[in-house]
Amino acid sequence: MKRKFSVNSLLSLLMVAMAIIAALGLFALRDIDKELIDIDDGWDITVFDKQYQNVSLSDFVVPETIKKGDTMILERDMSMLGDDLYSIRMYTRLSSIVVYADESVIYSYMPDAVETGEFTGSGYHFVLLPSNMEKRHLTVIIRACENRAFQSPFEMELSPTDVIYNDFAVEREIGMIISIFLVVAGFMISLIAIASMTINSDFYPLIMIGIFAVCAGIWALCSMKIFQFFSVPIALGADIEYMTMFLLPLPIIRLSLWQREHMPRLERTALQIMFWVYLSFLAVMTLFHFANIVHFPVVTFVFHATMMVSIPLLLFVRPGQWGCLSASERMFQIGMWITVCVGIFDIIWYYLCRFVFNTVNRFSDTALPLGFLCMVSVLLLSYLLDLYARRLNESEKNQLEKLAYQDELTGLANRARGEQVLEEARDWKEEYAIVNLDLNGLKTINDKYGHAQGDIYLTRFAAVLGEIFAREVLVARMGGDEFFVIIRGSDRIAKLSGLLTAMQQRELEMSGEVEFLIDASYGVARSSELTFPNPEALYRMADQRMYKMKMLSKKGRM
Repeated sequence: MKRKFSVNSLLSLLMVAMAIIAALGLFALRDIDKELIDIDDGWDITVFDKQYQNVSLSDFVVPETIKKGDTMILERDMSMLGDDLYSIRMYTRLSSIVVYADESVIYSYMPDAVETGEFTGSGYHFVLLPSNMEKRHLTVIIRACENRAFQSPFEMELSPTDVIYNDFAVEREIGMIISIFLVVAGFMISLIAIASMTINSDFYPLIMIGIFAVCAGIWALCSMKIFQFFSVPIALGADIEYMTMFLLPLPIIRLSLWQREHMPRLERTALQIMFWVYLSFLAVMTLFHFANIVHFPVVTFVFHATMMVSIPLLLFVRPGQWGCLSASERMFQIGMWITVCVGIFDIIWYYLCRFVFNTVNRFSDTALPLGFLCMVSVLLLSYLLDLYARRLNESEKNQLEKLAYQDELTGLANRARGEQVLEEARDWKEEYAIVNLDLNGLKTINDKYGHAQGDIYLTRFAAVLGEIFAREVLVARMGGDEFFVIIRGSDRIAKLSGLLTAMQQRELEMSGEVEFLIDASYGVARSSELTFPNPEALYRMADQRMYKMKMLSKKGRM
């Protein structure tokens, strides 16, 4: 237990340290002296063979619905640029892009995607402007690769090249730290839980929480386009973003099935069906997407609609049932409410940004990672409360079993436990032996020295049996002065004679510590002696041999 605590503490300190280091690193990137240059105004836009002059990007909306293959051309005079190097940061959604400085191509992203059917994804383009532009004229050609890819130009920001990435990072620093923390913490939690599963299956929910944290963190990082810092292509980052988004419901459903194991059969079956629907949807869509048959964004609405239908099942609690829920179940329900609220808000904001405001969804930059962090924290707390309750119940169960199956005086197993093991022995395939033992002279000691000394006789002999036969299946007191031992396995039975000799030697040694002789008669019966081994018959055989030994010895012992 101490080792586990140390490992968990070390992991916690490691993750906190990583978060602090990341925060300090991002803070160092700040450069408050250099500001972005506003280039929202003064654009000439050509779309559907119509030209709109001197318009503002933030105010312009294409009057007709953009379809796959439609092109929008944006042109602007850049005479305000000095001799320093400048870069433009621009966002595109499901589109190809070509940028010209004067008449030369300075940037190109998947210009043939419409013809090849390839997936372009959505993300930011960082375009370095040449310092030797003579006409200072910029042309941007954006081509839609999916229907309704855009209805207006997205944000463009101009700044000195040496700070454009810094500014991008600072805008997302909080969300980035939280998302990286979720990925690292989820990965560590999953590894620890998987390793612990070999010992106890109670760690299974922890694996699901870890998987959820990893997927949520990666999805948030992809939504913020952080992977572009590491030269990950926009399309690949979008692939990962959609796949992790489609994966998120799976661990949540598995957690619901685990947490509410006593839920009505109909609801449980519905959750299981839902799990396989999501899994099948992910598998089929992944094949279609990478085969360029149907891309992920086309079916995002179907995924969102299915999630909305799933919400009643995830939040299902019968009327009046809340008061009957355990602390862990209540905490889990709170976690589900947080999950649902974050999910619904993200879905609504996604469609508002796309079809109403036509802007970049910035909800994922900070609010979404914070929501995920709250969700994971509550789910972890729910798991810990449930684990505590299970351990408490297990401890109480063990205590009750101990009271039910332990002899109060000697600490050995009692008659009830002995009879239970004899019943289990019916199914044993390997050889086993029964040793019946009976103390000699217990009545005499009770009469001569009193019952207190008789109890000492019983406990001392029980200590001898417990010491000598500690590795055997069972050592029990059947009542009064009767004891018995069950030995299983031919290799252990082969050592039985030596164990009995050692027992007799310990009896003599311990007799020197009391006022009487510790002495027992015994009988041994092996299952191999019977054609059809029967535990009760074997027990009687050992008992008869013990009685014979008691009668043949003057002391009641050979």
